Amino acid sequence: MTTTMSKTPKIVSAPIIVGLPFTEEVDRFPAPLSFKMPPSESYDGIGDPMEHLVRFTSGMNLYLVLDQIMCRAFPITLKGAAHVWFQHLVPCFISCWAQLPESFRSNFLTSRIQRKNFSALFRIVQGPKESLKSYYARFNTEKLLIDNLDPGVTFAVMARGVKPGTPLRFSLNKRPPENMTDLLDRVEKYLRAEEDSMTTQDEGTSRQKRRDRPKMRIPEEPKLSQATFSKHLTPLTISQEHILNQIKSQNILKWQKSMRMPADKRDAQLYCHFHNDHGHMTEECKVLQREIENLIAKGHLKQFVKANECQGGRQGETQRRHEESVPKDPR
Repeated sequence: MTTTMSKTPKIVSAPIIVGLPFTEEVDRFPAPLSFKMPPSESYDGIGDPMEHLVRFTSGMNLYLVLDQIMCRAFPITLKGAAHVWFQHLVPCFISCWAQLPESFRSNFLTSRIQRKNFSALFRIVQGPKESLKSYYARFNTEKLLIDNLDPGVTFAVMARGVKPGTPLRFSLNKRPPENMTDLLDRVEKYLRAEEDSMTTQDEGTSRQKRRDRPKMRIPEEPKLSQATFSKHLTPLTISQEHILNQIKSQNILKWQKSMRMPADKRDAQLYCHFHNDHGHMTEECKVLQREIENLIAKGHLKQFVKANECQGGRQGETQRRHEESVPKDPR
């Protein structure tokens, strides 16, 4: 007859070490052989003790570790002055986990990060030449040190701290954020605009340096005005917005990062999917028109060009545009 025996994890009883602050019950509590110490950084008495406690207890609770094992595992995470403190605890005193964190906090109280009053935020002001990214990083760091901060106070303080004359300050004063998500969305929007602007300035500086170098002047082809360009757009079978939806995943488009017009002067009711921003409709986007024409000239998008334009008419159209842009001989 076969006897079925239930499998139980093997346990190991820990030997009592003279001088430890734990009671005999904690010292002798068996630890399963399968127990592995969760990853935890060592604490040396410098830094916020609460931060170390939260990290330690979070890791232990994740693995459902019992209180007695937490007591015996905690000294492993200490070093330096913190480990010296543990060695000087009264022997056979700690009988449960709740006692150990309390003693730990009280001893390293002076190392705890001091919380601040909301009035400290009023000192965080964007400098005349400081970027929005730098200001927001300082503001957010200070905000995290304030307990129970009212969102309304955050909105009001930031509206005063942002540099006057900037689009974000104009936006915050014109329409206060409805909640923290709304505020973060707006900050992120203007952070992207700032980064794009800095990239454009860097590119402009590089172009200026290249222009300053001595070089041979190469005659440029005459450029068409927007009116002349629009008059000779290639006839298409569908709208340019539909074309954009069809080809946006093909990696042939040269996407436009931002609009030239300042954000506060654009029509917020209109949205362009090519710029991914408000200001005008996708179908009215002149930059997208030129991009589509460039792709057609390179041999793309033939399936969207009307039949009579695909059969050799493209080169003739390009030639006609060039001829119209060159002044005619008065003779």
